[in-house]
Amino acid sequence: MRDIREAFRDQARSCAALGSPFMAQLMSVIAEGLEPGGEVADRLMSWEGDVSSSGQSVPLRLAGGLHAIRRGGDPGLGAVYPPNTAPDQALWRAVRAAFDRHERTLLHWLQSAPQTNEVRRSAALIPALHLLERWAGLPIRLSELGCSGGLNLRADRYNLSLGDAVFGPADTKVRFRPDWEGAVPSPAPPRIIEREKGWISGRWTMTTTPTACSPISGPISPSVSR
Repeated sequence: MRDIREAFRDQARSCAALGSPFMAQLMSVIAEGLEPGGEVADRLMSWEGDVSSSGQSVPLRLAGGLHAIRRGGDPGLGAVYPPNTAPDQALWRAVRAAFDRHERTLLHWLQSAPQTNEVRRSAALIPALHLLERWAGLPIRLSELGCSGGLNLRADRYNLSLGDAVFGPADTKVRFRPDWEGAVPSPAPPRIIEREKGWISGRWTMTTTPTACSPISGPISPSVSR
């Protein structure tokens, strides 16, 4: 896909389908408002190659940069980003202003493909871990190669409900209620003896024991993967 506006529209549809309404709104307003003018907009409009999530994921590159700016304390984005809400026009004005205020930062973020830290991948990993525990009864070492920033190393600390079957601790704030087809394994809590982050940011990280992994505080919002 070479049409940058259509790539943003396509990403908006994916965000909506994955339960991320703000990201869907953000991608939609950029798709409708983007015009040439300024280095950031011109870079987006002149991008060569596949700009979609199946190619260079340009919409998510921009979303990552905007999110970093918001986390850095930008008041304009802070006023329209969650937990606040804003109509489309106000959101677009804030984003367009950020293009000008943070030109160098956004151009830097556009140079790198995004890493989609998708905690909901654990919804498939959790029943597999319980199945392995019941089948083999052996301790498990989890290895993360970097595709989700280590979030899925905590799979046994998340809660998953598949019909009447419940997996994981009841007091966690990270909960999954996915659609499920086929047989459901019986819960059998796995014994995780090591959690290893692999190749992340150009270097190998050390293996950690379960006690070395700090617990997650607060809810985790699902990110968008392709």
